[in-house]
Amino acid sequence: MEIYIQSCGIASDQDFHWRQIIGDGWEKQEEKVPPNFFSQKAKNTKGEVKEVKFFFKPRETSLLFLEDEDKFILLITELKADDRTKIYGRKVRNFIVIISENEKLLKGIFNYVKYNWKEFEKEIDTHIDFDAKNGFIVKKFGELIKYLEGLENENKGSQSEISKEIENVEELYIIPSEEEKTRKKSSNFLILVGILSVVLFLIITILIVTNNQKKQESSSTQLIQEETCQTMINWHSPCLYLTN
Repeated sequence: MEIYIQSCGIASDQDFHWRQIIGDGWEKQEEKVPPNFFSQKAKNTKGEVKEVKFFFKPRETSLLFLEDEDKFILLITELKADDRTKIYGRKVRNFIVIISENEKLLKGIFNYVKYNWKEFEKEIDTHIDFDAKNGFIVKKFGELIKYLEGLENENKGSQSEISKEIENVEELYIIPSEEEKTRKKSSNFLILVGILSVVLFLIITILIVTNNQKKQESSSTQLIQEETCQTMINWHSPCLYLTN
């Protein structure tokens, strides 16, 4: 599971930026943007097709579940950071991107947030604080992971209606680009060539071994025949001698 969080620091040069979070401490929270899925084309449940970035608006609370070919992505925007907002004197927001191959996990988080926005918002905010060096820092990363993994089996949450705080909810399927399709075809072709090469090598090896075995068997048979013939000659020799 990959986790990226965007927030801001308190200094004027510590504006909103993304960090990949892999553990506690700033050395494990590198400034890094998520893989660029925002400009990829996607289709929603209504059949609308457009780039991912056009399925949500700036400063709009959004919850997006994206299905890619080999992974799943969850994007949650505009989560409030009340305590830091009071300290900073203007709105501070948290944004989170989670990437995983585990569909059940991300769908569980998606369903929980969909019906329990405020609870999730509050929990995420408890793990983020200002940091003099890097602007913001994520605290108790292990507990955050445990919390997220605990949402895997969520179905519809505790409410029957979508949280009123969410302005936009989308389930999207990312459409592979022509470049990606070409790359995948080339990759599949190379894999096929590799498999065929191995099969051909095995067939040739088997034929060589089989041929060698036949030669050995033929040589052994010939040797046995020669030995038998020699034995018969030796056995008949005394008779020939007596006759003479």
